[in-house]
Amino acid sequence: MKIYTIAFHFAFLSSTAFCQDHSVDKLHEQLSNTENDTLRMTIAAESDIYFYGNRKQDSSLYYFHVAENIGKQLLYTNTDIYKRLLLYFNQPDTIRVLTMAKLCNLYSTTNSDSALFFGQKALDLSRQIKYPKGEVNALLDLALAIYNMGDYPRSMELCLKGLQISEKYNFIFLKATAFDHIGNIYLDMKEYSKCISYYHQSMEFCRGVNNNYLYNIGQANLLASYLRLNQLDSALYYGHLAEKNARTINSDIISWTLHSLGEVYLQKGNRTLAIKYFKEGLEISYKQNNAKIAAGVNLSLAKLYKQNSQPDSSIFYARHSLSDALQGNYFTEIIGSGNFLSELYESIDTKEALHYSRKVIAAEEDLYNLNKKYALNNITDFDQKERDYEIEAETTAYKNRLKQYALLTGLGVFLLVAFILFRNNRQKNKANNILAETLTDLKSTQSQLIQSEKMASLGELTAGIAHEIQNPLNFVNNFSEVSSEMLEELDEELEKGAPR
Repeated sequence: MKIYTIAFHFAFLSSTAFCQDHSVDKLHEQLSNTENDTLRMTIAAESDIYFYGNRKQDSSLYYFHVAENIGKQLLYTNTDIYKRLLLYFNQPDTIRVLTMAKLCNLYSTTNSDSALFFGQKALDLSRQIKYPKGEVNALLDLALAIYNMGDYPRSMELCLKGLQISEKYNFIFLKATAFDHIGNIYLDMKEYSKCISYYHQSMEFCRGVNNNYLYNIGQANLLASYLRLNQLDSALYYGHLAEKNARTINSDIISWTLHSLGEVYLQKGNRTLAIKYFKEGLEISYKQNNAKIAAGVNLSLAKLYKQNSQPDSSIFYARHSLSDALQGNYFTEIIGSGNFLSELYESIDTKEALHYSRKVIAAEEDLYNLNKKYALNNITDFDQKERDYEIEAETTAYKNRLKQYALLTGLGVFLLVAFILFRNNRQKNKANNILAETLTDLKSTQSQLIQSEKMASLGELTAGIAHEIQNPLNFVNNFSEVSSEMLEELDEELEKGAPR
């Protein structure tokens, strides 16, 4: 019954925990209410993946440690925990991308072949499903893996690609991570002014989004930068800030920070404080199972005790340094501790010195050949896939440009035809307006002509009437004149004929 319950919970997680509207609060509630350790480990790992994809390292680190601690009880390594997440068939592709990117990150300091394998898988799937955030995570984790292999130009290229996509989509968390990675590359290339500039830019982004973990890494990186510049006061300033912040948020970089602070105090001549910081950093590094940091701290202690003329203590810590380095196959640390042991025994026991020299050389060759054998194949495959992707992207961009040109050409023809039609319509309207004005003038002239005709007719009628009236008047006038003359003649006759 218990097995079926666990299987049901796994199926539930894979189908619902990270759907498009996933709820981290719901996962946290499940984590608190679940008693089965395997299920709790899986829930914690999935919660970590969500925050990891958004580069919210504070929350990611919390759930990572929860999953890690449960995994230790169940005898799972960190990589085994996250490989289990890939076994869920119903897991969304976006979560598969982020899980493989996480595995690339986890393998970046221990197994370059596996790091490149999972990083390339994450990159291919993210591009296939068009998931920009996953693509940036894969690019930056691949950049970290290739950086640890010593290929700085390729690592820088991938960081810049990730930064370009982050700026396009405004992924602030990822931009901060990209700047931090670029700063690390410049630090190892001894371009200190550039690395300090990039660390400050990364920290500025972190301050804006309250990313304390990455901000803490930036402080520790500035500590390392100023230490290499031998600006010990500045290194000490950022070192104590990094130490305080790391202790506050329980950051996993505390051992590295304490190691660097020990180096600062050693250079300042305070060997007592240097030993204090070295030993505390060593103790924490062993608790974290961080063999790389442990190897470095042991070597620093060995060198310090050599300066103190304490050869036995120096040999003791140097041997532990080599043992830790061989445990994790850390190439640089193997060379450093091996050569140091060879130098220590050179004046004491030449046979032992030769033994360590041969042991280190053999380990170096085996490690180098092993890494190159697998890593070269993966790098070659990675290069070919990148070239294919770039060719495909360029072909797609070329086709898109052709479509744009065709669209612009069609749009141009359409605008030209529209302009011609508009021009013709405008000329037609103009001609119509002229015709309308002409017609209006003609109508006005016609009205004037009609009015003139009417007036002329009226004048003729008036003249005719006046003429007709004038004839009787003339007759009356003439008759009056004749009558007047006849009356005058009558008067004259009357006067002549009257008796005297």
